[in-house]
Amino acid sequence: MIFRPHAIRQPNAGQSDGKGTSSNGVVTTICRTVRSRDLRVPTVCGLLVLAVAIVFGQTASYEFINYDDKDYVCENPHVRGGITASSIAWAFTAMHADNWHPLTWLSHMVDYQLYGMWAGGHHLTSVLLHAVNAVLLFLVLRQMTRQFWPSVFVAAVFAIHPLRVESVAWVAERKDVLSGIFFLLTLWAYGSYARAPISLWRYLAVVLAFVSGLMAKPMLVTLPFVLLLLDYWPLNRCSWRNARLLMVEKCPLLVVAAAVCATTLIAQVKPTAANLALSLVWRLANAVVAYGAYLVQFFWPLNLALFYPHPANQLPLWKIAVSLVALVAISSGVVTVWRKHPYLVVGWLWYLGMLVPVIGLIQVGGQAMADRYTYLPQIGIAVMLVWGVDELRLSWAWRPKMIATATSLLLICLMVLAWLQTSYWHDRMSLWQHSAACMTDNYLAHGCLAECFADLGQTDRSLAEYQAVLKIRGADPEISHQTYYYMGIALDRADRPKEAVRCYEQSLRICSNNPDVCFHLAHALFNSGQTGEAIEQYRQTVRLKPDYSSAYNNLGNALLKLGRIEEATQQYEQAVRVQPDYTMAQYNLGLSLAKTGRRIEALRHLKESLRLADASGQKSLARVAIAEIQRLQGAKPAEHLFWKSRDGRRAQ
Repeated sequence: MIFRPHAIRQPNAGQSDGKGTSSNGVVTTICRTVRSRDLRVPTVCGLLVLAVAIVFGQTASYEFINYDDKDYVCENPHVRGGITASSIAWAFTAMHADNWHPLTWLSHMVDYQLYGMWAGGHHLTSVLLHAVNAVLLFLVLRQMTRQFWPSVFVAAVFAIHPLRVESVAWVAERKDVLSGIFFLLTLWAYGSYARAPISLWRYLAVVLAFVSGLMAKPMLVTLPFVLLLLDYWPLNRCSWRNARLLMVEKCPLLVVAAAVCATTLIAQVKPTAANLALSLVWRLANAVVAYGAYLVQFFWPLNLALFYPHPANQLPLWKIAVSLVALVAISSGVVTVWRKHPYLVVGWLWYLGMLVPVIGLIQVGGQAMADRYTYLPQIGIAVMLVWGVDELRLSWAWRPKMIATATSLLLICLMVLAWLQTSYWHDRMSLWQHSAACMTDNYLAHGCLAECFADLGQTDRSLAEYQAVLKIRGADPEISHQTYYYMGIALDRADRPKEAVRCYEQSLRICSNNPDVCFHLAHALFNSGQTGEAIEQYRQTVRLKPDYSSAYNNLGNALLKLGRIEEATQQYEQAVRVQPDYTMAQYNLGLSLAKTGRRIEALRHLKESLRLADASGQKSLARVAIAEIQRLQGAKPAEHLFWKSRDGRRAQ
């Protein structure tokens, strides 16, 4: 009931209620209480946003990292094209990055349209989405449970827990925070649907939010299961009379979830097939250990790494036994008290169930677990703890000040740890150094560190990190092949082609049919003066990959060096045929045609190279092309041929 002062008959001044209290004082007290309660919700929402900003706002000055950010943004031509008809079509039809999540792609496109390559803008979008998720979680729990302070604390823990850092500070994990929006909107829509008379429109809102969530991240396929749990508590809809209705409600959602599961399996068929060699027994063992490890991290969020290498069949038996005993004990405990304390079984099954798609039963990738996988599942653990503590508070009559102090200290500790964890993401070097320090066998961290050192020109330190990778996982053919390949690239960049040749050859001994390795080996051979051997490797490259335009162009260069102009011209023509907008191939073709006396054709290709160079901002190449065109046309050096660029300015 809402009290309004103007709706209450005002007594005479000084009129007493018979107990020594003025009626005016009672009304004033009631009004103040109502006004303070009206302000509680927006105040909590504002504080949640402020907490997220304090912890994660620092990411506005952070950069992209060299792990997945390239595929998702930096080197993705569809994302960097912004929102267009073709990019939207690609988002809904592509299986890029081994996933189907069109809304995630669209969000990255919008970000690129707004911020370009300013990484801080992309980070701020993720921070904003996470802040919205924290507010939504508070509002959803408050709506469903009718309990204010427990809802506040669960939302606060979700907002600032260190395990949330990976999902928020990593641009490529936009799918976590975006899918979280639709997950919580689905719960909100379902709460409105369940609390009111059955309505088709309310149900369609649930379906729409659920489908949108799946298009952001397929992990939400377990959401119908979560809705069934909420039917039991706190919605209290479970009864034999309602059983059929509850199941029928979930059927359309399950059909959609099954379709998305099938699509995801198709998208991940290659990475899944690569990990099928791991037996089901060891996958189950790792799943048990991962469930236990996530629980430990929830209570002790230290030494969090971006990548946790899969132990394959090397898991210690004691870890499996301890995790299994803990999971069985907790499960038995919550089932024993499921009637008296329903929030315990709901929270526990929420945690177990939501992790099923990513717990490793179907192994995708080389990770044993990942912090980002806990983004939504650990809400269940927070619900268990917070409602349990609240019940103890009521039964044991704990002092409110003591609880408020303990709660504040806990949240401050979480904020400090989360802020520190976020600071490691400042740049890729600090991130991978921290990840490597968290565990001794993190081969991916050493490999990414090697790439960082190579980019800085510190070749010896880069090679040392690659050697660390070989020491850890040298027995794995795929990892050792890639490591030797990247070592060759680092040596090539350091102008050490002979050493690079040895690395590429070692890579080819492990994987003989890789066109990229063949291409780089040919390049290193050419730079070390072994032109004949380089020609053979370039030919091998185009045999393995007939549309490798760079290989045709470089093969032409090698042939030209040996004076085989006609053969070189044929290779340049093939490069242009495969990739018409290949600027350097157009230029090289023009030069080779000029040398064979085909002047008119040469001019056509040189002018095309000039147009492409001007459009892409390759000023040095444009100047060379202009000079060559002038020479062929017999123009004097003082006479300049100007070609209009797309913005109307003359080519310089």
